Amino acid sequence: MRQATVFGFLLAVWQCIGSGQPSAGVTSSYEAHRWFELRDAVVDAKAPTFYRGIVASAFNQAREAEKRFRSVIRIAPESEQAYAARAQLVYLHWRAGRNREALAELDEMLRAKPDAADAKKFRGLFAAMSRYPKQSLTERHFSRMRYRMTGGNLFIPVSIDGRSTNLVFDTGANFSAISTSEAERLGLAVNTGGAKGLSDSGGAKFEVHHVAFAAELAVGNVRMRNVAFLVLPDERFADIPAGDRGILGLPVILAFETVRWKADGTFEIGFRPATRHIRKSNLCFEGAMPIVQMGFRNCKIDMLLDTGAVGTGLYPRFQEEFGSIVNGSGNRGSTRSVGAGGSTEIDVITLPELVLQLGGFTSALRPARVLLKDVGFPWQHGCLGMDFLSQARVVTLDFKSMTLDLE
Repeated sequence: MRQATVFGFLLAVWQCIGSGQPSAGVTSSYEAHRWFELRDAVVDAKAPTFYRGIVASAFNQAREAEKRFRSVIRIAPESEQAYAARAQLVYLHWRAGRNREALAELDEMLRAKPDAADAKKFRGLFAAMSRYPKQSLTERHFSRMRYRMTGGNLFIPVSIDGRSTNLVFDTGANFSAISTSEAERLGLAVNTGGAKGLSDSGGAKFEVHHVAFAAELAVGNVRMRNVAFLVLPDERFADIPAGDRGILGLPVILAFETVRWKADGTFEIGFRPATRHIRKSNLCFEGAMPIVQMGFRNCKIDMLLDTGAVGTGLYPRFQEEFGSIVNGSGNRGSTRSVGAGGSTEIDVITLPELVLQLGGFTSALRPARVLLKDVGFPWQHGCLGMDFLSQARVVTLDFKSMTLDLE
């Protein structure tokens, strides 16, 4: 009887973790954070549960991802994969605005590794936000409104606790954020709590010392409760007009589910998503950042999708893989990057033109800048900003099918 019980337990472990060892392609893709390659490897072969969870998380299949990660943790709670699974659960909760759940996973990570720098860095921030209930969606219906382009930023009308403002639509923001003066104007209660060592897509470091919560946030016919905002000094929004100094970040944007804006000034949310075909998805998540797969000279490149970035920038990985093109036709200089961390000067190589493809849409960056400094995103080729997206007549973001389409 005991032998049968042990055998049954081992069989359960075997079935939970997966049949055999992962293939070399699965392992190498995971270690290199190449999520599109990992998706293809996992879909084509029976991969262990952990890697299937990684793919589910990257491609926004949250329920499946959580189920697989919980299985990994239950079977081997002290393993490295269990620790990595908890980190992925933090991101799943983060993207959904479930701050208490994210804090609980961070605490488990710190129990296993008390000196884990990333977990320690964010714990204070999630602890402050956990004083309030989780973000929740109360209503979502199709909405059409007008947007405004100012200084390369796309502003949409937002109501916060019944008061109107316009916020930057920013897929590159892990959290929504607002200036101190705007929080005061909107009547938001500001609380102490934050994090050090955060960085924006340009690599500039910044700290957060205060957070605020909107009891209700509405964008068109989409209504949400308990929406968190980082509260940053006014000077962090120096390039944004007074009265509109804030950004709408990913946890809110994901609740829209679908987003479309057109060159005629219309902005739509909450329309019917496309059917999901994971092999056709060109969007995924790197933690709490959306990544879009694009084409360059018959090669595939991974770019951060940052609608809060006025300009597109290419990262050191691009130079590493396409050095002959970059070094052969570019001129060295510097550029100033502006983000939540303020402005920073970065050495660059400037190319007169670079042609990129997204599906059937092809357009050029003129000029194109390759950053020579690692700005904290070593796995990506660059950051796709509004200068490229604004060349399209229609931009459609679908977080159900995980696709970005340009027309």
